[in-house]
Amino acid sequence: MNQKNQGKRVFGRGDLKVVLLMLLNEKPRHGYDIIRGLEELFNGFYSPSPGSIYPLLQWLEDEKYVTFTKEGRKKVFSITSVGQAYLEEHKDSDPISTRVTMFNASNAEETKVLREEIQLVSEELFRIGRQSMMNEEMKVEFLHLLKETKLKLSKLTDQS
Repeated sequence: MNQKNQGKRVFGRGDLKVVLLMLLNEKPRHGYDIIRGLEELFNGFYSPSPGSIYPLLQWLEDEKYVTFTKEGRKKVFSITSVGQAYLEEHKDSDPISTRVTMFNASNAEETKVLREEIQLVSEELFRIGRQSMMNEEMKVEFLHLLKETKLKLSKLTDQS
């Protein structure tokens, strides 16, 4: 990963609202249905927290892009004509459309295997990282491995 991509969020400022409006344009949804819709859209590689979705839904409501009805204890959100106009105006310039297309074009089974492997490697990194804090030699070796892995990954990224 080169310097300019470090710490980069999945969505840039304002991008998620376009995707939420796209989902709500398909059909009305409640919050957790929106989260599941995003997970499906990105083949499990992106799963937003409720803390990122609900404030955005509130903002979209404040801007009159969405409205909601109550179904029991759930709010079911629907896109408004104002929201549809905003979506129509911004959908072609949306920077994440390419990412959505990429994830939709990928093989779902291969994506699932890749996601599982990433999860297993992540768990192992944290396990070894905790153990290395108790052993100076292991800590040095682990840090070297992390730096080497990061360099190899950035070379892969530079090739694409």
